Amino acid sequence: MSKHSILIIDDEEVITESMSHILEQAQYKVYTAPNGQTGIEAFKNERPQLVITDLMMSGIDGIDVLKEIKSDSPEALVIILTGHGELESAIEAVHYGASEYLLKPCNKTEILHRVKECFEKREMQIQIKAYEKIIPVCCQCRKIRDDRGRPHESGEWVFADEFIERHSDLDASHTYCNDCAEKIINS
Repeated sequence: MSKHSILIIDDEEVITESMSHILEQAQYKVYTAPNGQTGIEAFKNERPQLVITDLMMSGIDGIDVLKEIKSDSPEALVIILTGHGELESAIEAVHYGASEYLLKPCNKTEILHRVKECFEKREMQIQIKAYEKIIPVCCQCRKIRDDRGRPHESGEWVFADEFIERHSDLDASHTYCNDCAEKIINS
């Protein structure tokens, strides 16, 4: 069974059922909702990693669903599904953080490809965040490579105090730890 869960929000029952069937066959855990309001509630209760929402629904539409989900969970993946291929709505969806934009009708291959792509992008983002938290330190001189704001592995090598001053509100103060102070006094 896939570790990924998906919420499908669409007011067309035939779309919800067919997409659910396709995704469940691909071993995804699937939740469904018949409208935007119910979909937002289902998202908050189930916390799926991906939401596929119809754009045009009565009441709360897909863009409002997208905004609500992103305000609650900025890392959530959202695919906007629509039968109306208007460039303006696609731009608006991307502006508010949609991961993908799918036109109805879409076939099984397209759905599975886009869903897989979303999860792969998300995994890559997680790995990048993990690597961003690693600070390269020279084994010999103990300088730190400051890669922030520069292409990967092209940063300047600086001492720890300079790195701290560049990237925090702290100032470095040079002093001795107890062990070093004792060695100096006793030498």
